[in-house]
Amino acid sequence: MAGIMETASSIKKVIDIANELKNVELKEAILNLKEEILELREENIALKEKLIEKQKHNMEFIDNYYWNTKENGEKEGPFCPACWDGDGKAVRLQGNDYSHYFCPVCNMKIRTKSK
Repeated sequence: MAGIMETASSIKKVIDIANELKNVELKEAILNLKEEILELREENIALKEKLIEKQKHNMEFIDNYYWNTKENGEKEGPFCPACWDGDGKAVRLQGNDYSHYFCPVCNMKIRTKSK
């Protein structure tokens, strides 16, 4: 958060200088740059959160699903491959009958392997 405050402070100083110079184009370019920096910071924060979530799990793709292997070796799951691959969310699949699982978040249906 300190980095954001330092960047905002630096941008304010540059805007003040542009105001003193009465250069409208420079001021507009600086404001656009400020918006881009803020968007990149938000994206960076979101990616860091996603990485932290992925690091909480030890996912393995087995038989069309993801399974989380706990520290004791026990497998937990199955988890939705679309949610895990797309958003890094560990969403447990629900069984609606003996031949399919479905995801309550993305509504993906996955056929179970026949035994």
